[in-house]
Amino acid sequence: MSQLQPLDASPPAHFAARRHGDLRLTVTRFGSTVLTAGRAGEVLNVVRSARPTEPHVLILHARGKGGDPDRAQPSPHPTDFVLTDDLDAALPVSGDHIVVASMPRARVTTHLLAPMTPLAPTALVRASRALLSTLVRDLDEPDEPTARAAEDLVIGAVRAVIAEHPETSPPSSRRAPLALRLAALIDARHTDPDLDVDQIARELYASRRQLYRHASSSGVAGMLTERRVCTAQELLDREPDLSIAEIAHRAGFTNPARMRVQFVRTHGVTPAAYRDSIHAVGRRRPSS
Repeated sequence: MSQLQPLDASPPAHFAARRHGDLRLTVTRFGSTVLTAGRAGEVLNVVRSARPTEPHVLILHARGKGGDPDRAQPSPHPTDFVLTDDLDAALPVSGDHIVVASMPRARVTTHLLAPMTPLAPTALVRASRALLSTLVRDLDEPDEPTARAAEDLVIGAVRAVIAEHPETSPPSSRRAPLALRLAALIDARHTDPDLDVDQIARELYASRRQLYRHASSSGVAGMLTERRVCTAQELLDREPDLSIAEIAHRAGFTNPARMRVQFVRTHGVTPAAYRDSIHAVGRRRPSS
């Protein structure tokens, strides 16, 4: 069995699919979106083994016995779900074949999501099921523009499904105190380099003065910077092959120099020196 990349690993610019022995487990990646299809247990193991550095949202479609994606059998139980990336709870999935799409939550919603929401068999849900099944089955080594278009289709479909099912976002998350909504928005969207205090105020329908009354002692901009530095540190720890420029981009900084200043301010060393010290310790550690 070939080695699977975690969901936050640097993806290739184009689609890639792998089949694992007789299990016919297919892992498909384009951009930040990952599709996984196959037997339910194997797919969920792959999804659970991923360790994304930012919150992810998943949409799951179950198939009838035999796994034919075009012949889903009617079921008295839910066969379609929106999930968060915490999959510790058991899923009441019928059938032995599922397809799951996973993508950063910031790409589809700024709201907190319920851990698991069954979906009604609406036209949008059926369209999402058909789209994911077709991409897994038929899309074979597309060029970069085609791969990006496919990712846009998947993200658009998931956005539409979530918008159609307001129960995916608990009412408490919409009525939550501004401090909680502020922290949740920064957590979900900090990797977007265009996110700033003014944009946060617009999305939360609050004034800058209101935001700062509910922010931590470091202020709104400080909260955003702290979260980006934290993500940069996680990437430095776990992705030694990424360039400093790529880490800065993926952590939400507009350029590596800005990340360097904030990282030194927080940790007392540059990002490059921090990574060298961490991985030097790992290389010196004797093997067991």
